[in-house]
Amino acid sequence: MLRRAVAHARRLGIEHEVLPAVVASVIEGFGDAYPELRENAAFIQEVVASEEERFAATLRQGMVLFDDARTHAVDGVVRGEDAFKLSDTFGFPVELTIELAADAGLSVDEDRFRELLQEQRDRARAAAKKVEVGLDTGAVPPTEFVGYEEPEAESPIGLLLADDNAQLDVAEEGQPVRLFLARTPFYAEGGGQVGDRGLIRTATGTVRVTDTQKAGDLSIVHDGVVESGEVRAGQDAIAEIDRVFREGTARAHTSTHVIHAALRRILGEHARQAGSLIEPGRLRFDFTHPSAVPIEVLEEAELESNRHLAADDAIMVSHMSMDEAQALGATALFDEKYGDVVRVVEIGEYSRELCGGTHVDRTGRVAVIRLLREGSIGAGLRRIEALVGPDALREINVERALLRDLVGALDAKDPRAAIERARRVVEENKRLRNELGNLRAADRAAMIDDLVMQASDVDGLALVVQDVPSLDAGELRELAIKVRDRLQERPAAVVVGNADGKAILVAAATPAAIGRGVTAPAVLADAASAIGGGAGGKDDLANAGGPRAAEFSAALATIGDRVRTLLAGG
Repeated sequence: MLRRAVAHARRLGIEHEVLPAVVASVIEGFGDAYPELRENAAFIQEVVASEEERFAATLRQGMVLFDDARTHAVDGVVRGEDAFKLSDTFGFPVELTIELAADAGLSVDEDRFRELLQEQRDRARAAAKKVEVGLDTGAVPPTEFVGYEEPEAESPIGLLLADDNAQLDVAEEGQPVRLFLARTPFYAEGGGQVGDRGLIRTATGTVRVTDTQKAGDLSIVHDGVVESGEVRAGQDAIAEIDRVFREGTARAHTSTHVIHAALRRILGEHARQAGSLIEPGRLRFDFTHPSAVPIEVLEEAELESNRHLAADDAIMVSHMSMDEAQALGATALFDEKYGDVVRVVEIGEYSRELCGGTHVDRTGRVAVIRLLREGSIGAGLRRIEALVGPDALREINVERALLRDLVGALDAKDPRAAIERARRVVEENKRLRNELGNLRAADRAAMIDDLVMQASDVDGLALVVQDVPSLDAGELRELAIKVRDRLQERPAAVVVGNADGKAILVAAATPAAIGRGVTAPAVLADAASAIGGGAGGKDDLANAGGPRAAEFSAALATIGDRVRTLLAGG
């Protein structure tokens, strides 16, 4: 709706912002009936202004594409492919495309548009599907998850598969397998938390589990490799999670709830979780917010999060109906599916979320949270990356070591003194660079004067040929142009280069020289061949390079004869 409003405003010739004024009117008119409009007025205005700015930047490109789609309409119908491209690439709502088409006396192939949209959704769902068990739902045995309370469980192997999902009776050492248990302590990836790892042991062999995923709504599949012996379908087994791995993910998962609460308090209630990745000792947390979070705000969120950890609040878990959870104010993720009974995780008085993940029993078990960075991942979406627990402490130690090395390198007494010393070093460096630049400019000016004075006469054409060490290709190009410009009023050609590494040659020619058949690429033709390369460029400026640095002097020696041949019409 916002984008359609912006598009209509531009079509009416209104080039300035329109949405903030419209939104202000809506807030004024409906603020009594919906108090949250007035409470969040500043945030709403920020969002709509940002949306208008972003969409206006792409609207012009989109209108060019629409004009192209209109010219390619068949029998008065804009192709569904073009409407989909406008939507997918430029964010044009299909309703806007339909309106634009109607204004032009056209219609849109909406059926084809919907087909393409559905195909895109199907592809997205297929890409997001974590486990393809290759079996009918009824053939996959259900799994009881007991991992909240038990780090290990006894269970028969209900189904044994190869990594291509072929059913197995037995799997031998070194063989990748996928297996199902009736009861498991292994947490299947979900809610952003990665799946557990660990061991499944039978009387005849051991499977090292490297990943755990959901298989349908009721089953859990354990992916791994037979580490020793052999395992058989139907065997009794003992499944044991990697406790260190689980503890690391539990610390990280609890940390996401703590960080979420801090962000919502500091940024506003709009800063809601929009995705996460929770691994042992680290996390990635996505949330809704229209702009970058200033570093001082990020530091405040980190400080508040660590204060919550220091309070050592208990993590309380309870089960209730969705209505009860909503009445309690529990936060739910927008794209998650929930059943009639939900699991609510509460931390102190500040965090209450629907969550199926694993957590520590008290916030003090996390120890410390270190926010590393924050950035954009899309319109209105931000991402924070953080380390927790021992991983955060290791990062702090790395930062401390870097600071210690910096203080030592600057020969300062302490970090505060190092900062001021670093500023002085930078300023001194700038001053010396400027002085060096001035000296080089003076040297270059003197070099240009010398090269102009050294120009030899070749049948009425001024020719400069010089080996200039220590200059790169860009600097040689600049030198050749400046020498040529000094000889601009007469037929002249300039060739400079060096063999510092590989051989490089740059040639420049004045208009009067080009008029006599002496172009820059032609001047370099024989020399380029001598150094094992080719000459390319425009008539007034060309370059050549080659690996035969040893032939560089011989290549320069060919320039004079080449110019004479060109002047003679050769």
